[in-house]
Amino acid sequence: MAYPIWRKKQIVFNPMASNSEEEEVIEIGPPLKFDSNNPWKIKKEITRQVLNEANLVISHSETFDYILPYWNLANAKQLVNGAMKGVAMCDVINDTKYNEDAGFIFRKLPNHDDYSLSVMALINIHRLGVDDEIGLYWDPRFQTFVFIIISKVCRKKIFSVNNTTLVGTRVLIETGPAQTIHSNNMMHMRKKITRQDITIGELRISSFAMFDYILPYWNLELATSLVNENVERVGLWDATEKKYGRTNRYEDASITFRKLCSDDYSLSCMTLINDRGLGVDDVIGLCWNLIISKFI
Repeated sequence: MAYPIWRKKQIVFNPMASNSEEEEVIEIGPPLKFDSNNPWKIKKEITRQVLNEANLVISHSETFDYILPYWNLANAKQLVNGAMKGVAMCDVINDTKYNEDAGFIFRKLPNHDDYSLSVMALINIHRLGVDDEIGLYWDPRFQTFVFIIISKVCRKKIFSVNNTTLVGTRVLIETGPAQTIHSNNMMHMRKKITRQDITIGELRISSFAMFDYILPYWNLELATSLVNENVERVGLWDATEKKYGRTNRYEDASITFRKLCSDDYSLSCMTLINDRGLGVDDVIGLCWNLIISKFI
């Protein structure tokens, strides 16, 4: 699908405004192109102050370069003169659109040239923490902010099975200190498709891979349930064509994860195998993504 070309207006303050109590906004210069292929111009690292105040500071230059040029002139004037604006928000992670009355308030900071965007809902929904990195842009096609998590800091726990408990029940215990790692540095498993995988529609995952790549990022209750042979429903996103703006999302009950009679595990994904036309000796990558809590 071809993206439309959107024009942006260059807007600056008028230093010759007749009313000193009001900052006037005027249009100058030729229009510029909106780069829909590289829109994430506003990137922010979450700080303790952001978490405490639930507000992101958007600089004056970011506001005038990447946001206001796509607003109509009347709304831009109101904002720079102190009006609080409820804005729409599109959450790419959850594929959710929030309208203007959902609590996302964009405003000019008092006695300051910078601006503020309230993001309490996003902090709570995604459990954002210090040093997580997010991206934002204003989409002129739908007149909304668009939000994504670029990277997330997490604690990689080290689990082992306590074999001293009663027969029939496995208890996971945390052994050793947790490691703090960056989501961008998480390792992906490489899996070669076998004849058995295709026949039964399930991918076999070794116990080693399970305890090194997946369980360390699960909560203890869910991890314990899985190792005790309970079937868990999981989501799976096929990001093969993500660079083209498309991600196939498998969210239904057909994607399940379970422990086998051996110490290995099995991920059911017949739909994915069929959709991708996977064959024997094809190689895929698989990762538990802690940002969305799903397989990718």
